Amino acid sequence: MYEDKVPRLIYYHDTWISIDIIKGCPYGCVYCVLRHSEINKSHPEEFTTVNECVHALQNYRFYVPNKSYLAIGNETDMFHPSNQSFLVDLLSAFSSANIRNPITLITKSPLNRRILDQMAGIPNLKLIFALSYSGLGQKYEPNFNDSDHKENFELVREYSFPIFHYWRPILQENAQIQKVREMLSFVSGVANATVFIGLKLHPELNRIIAKDHSVPIPDKLIDNYGEWLDPQVIELIYQSAYEICPTYPLYRHTACAMASILAQHNRTGTIYREDICPPSQCKPEQRSICRAAKSIPTVEQIQSVISHLDKSIEFERMSDQIIINGHLSQEEYAFLLHQLNCPIRVQGIRFENLYRGSIFDNQKAIS
Repeated sequence: MYEDKVPRLIYYHDTWISIDIIKGCPYGCVYCVLRHSEINKSHPEEFTTVNECVHALQNYRFYVPNKSYLAIGNETDMFHPSNQSFLVDLLSAFSSANIRNPITLITKSPLNRRILDQMAGIPNLKLIFALSYSGLGQKYEPNFNDSDHKENFELVREYSFPIFHYWRPILQENAQIQKVREMLSFVSGVANATVFIGLKLHPELNRIIAKDHSVPIPDKLIDNYGEWLDPQVIELIYQSAYEICPTYPLYRHTACAMASILAQHNRTGTIYREDICPPSQCKPEQRSICRAAKSIPTVEQIQSVISHLDKSIEFERMSDQIIINGHLSQEEYAFLLHQLNCPIRVQGIRFENLYRGSIFDNQKAIS
């Protein structure tokens, strides 16, 4: 996941704190970002112990008890059969440590009642399932099929865990109008929201994927960062949703789905983004929650948040944004954005993670 290929146990992503206690995934999806570090066809390996993980999280400088969103296992699939017992142990340890933050579990793996029974029996957890279902088929995801994906939604729904649907990546094969309509017709009846995303781009990863023609990336995009998704496809998806499921939450940003499920305001300043917020298919009551939280923090509030960076940072509070007169790391910027929830302009950002989501649009990258 990282440009230097150095593993991290805990790292601040665009939407949440990622806890990567297990590395490696045997499923071999051809577009997978883990191909960059050559662990997308490897047996999962434990990075540390459960107790050490809990201690590391509680001492992580950007962790805010009860508030920070958490996600477990972005460098594996935590529901792969070899990971399930470890996952239950980790969730039990979080419960015992009184960790009450929302926890997202991302998976494509076929689920079963045994693991869900065990998870449902762990008290005082706020679990959210991010069920990945692209509709691309076995050409791109050789170890999965549509029926298993659909069963996952139905099964998790029986246990009343909140679900948001990860529809990614959107490529030519799953962007055909009939497939779009079929997907929306299904997920709108079994999930709380959908997040749809194009192919994530990074020059090194692009070349790895394009080399064996796994995904036909256009030559003009080989050196690009960010996301590849045709604006016409975005329009098609939104228009189809308006016709098929007009009240179903449909977003381009994971943080929007999290906010909707938790009935909280979005924490990435999306309410200020004309290119992201207005086009989203969002319930009126959720838009009201985000609008009510729209404000530029006070100087004192800004100073308090910046103090977590453990370095001297000068800033200017403007009427519509905060200007940081200095350089930040990728996770420092994400932390500030989540805590301040308004537009932030910085002199430059040092990127480490291969993913550069839309929260970094128009920010300057530095070495």
